[in-house]
Amino acid sequence: MRLWHILRSRTRSLLFRRRREEELAEELRLHIEQQADYWIAQGLDSEEARLRARRQFGNVESLKEASRDARGTGVWDALVRDTRHAARRLLRDWRFSVPAVLLLSLGIGANTAIFSIVNATLFRPSPFADSSRLVELYQNTKEGAPGTNTYPVYLDMATSTNVFAHVMAVTPPLTVSYRDGQGPVRSGTAEYATPTFPTVLGIQPSLGRWFTADEERLGAPLVAVIGHQAWTKRFGADPGVIGRTVYVQGLPTTIIGVGPAGYRSTFDIGLVTDFWLPIASALGPLTSVGARRPRPRSS
Repeated sequence: MRLWHILRSRTRSLLFRRRREEELAEELRLHIEQQADYWIAQGLDSEEARLRARRQFGNVESLKEASRDARGTGVWDALVRDTRHAARRLLRDWRFSVPAVLLLSLGIGANTAIFSIVNATLFRPSPFADSSRLVELYQNTKEGAPGTNTYPVYLDMATSTNVFAHVMAVTPPLTVSYRDGQGPVRSGTAEYATPTFPTVLGIQPSLGRWFTADEERLGAPLVAVIGHQAWTKRFGADPGVIGRTVYVQGLPTTIIGVGPAGYRSTFDIGLVTDFWLPIASALGPLTSVGARRPRPRSS
């Protein structure tokens, strides 16, 4: 109960600070007047009695500070006073303050961005099943550094090794435009993947299905699996979205599934994937780079 009374007293002192200050000033004034009345009764005139009473009572401001400390408001008063003083100094020396604030903002922003990337890539648990068994295959550049793979190289890797249980390929999130029916054209992100994508990563669509090997063929009708976040925010979480036709990059594409809930993107770099499409969709008019098989180097 004592702790409760202390908390209540300090809260009232903060909320009704002006009233408490007035009561404190009035109480100190009454003490000084009582002491002055005593000296007047001893035969001193009123002026000398008041002077002696003030000398005996001590420094009034020091007593006020001690009273504020006892009420627990001294720290708050010091904080307010220091904040006002700092604000006045910053406004007075604005030529120094503005660059300092900008540099601090840039530093905080850069640190936040770096932490977000590190947190996403190193600290956050992987959304994939058996992530410790996943490996990345790549080919080196001419300089010997890790490079990206073309689709034909992926096919060579997939057919020339039996070390892995399954293999798959997926592109980083790419910017695409899409339109739902007669609606406006919007910008989104898409990943182009192989049909083995959910098998390798251990994920399954929350609605509908994934595309098959037949739908990955060049010339096959275009299909797509939409991200769960895109389904809830842009398609109103409508279960009837399965079978709907949207236009991705101006091409009619049938929605056949909805990605798993909570799964944002294969590459956790702050982006959210809106569509997963068969990788063959990227080998036609959208881009021809992936369809070229690299020439073998001469030994």
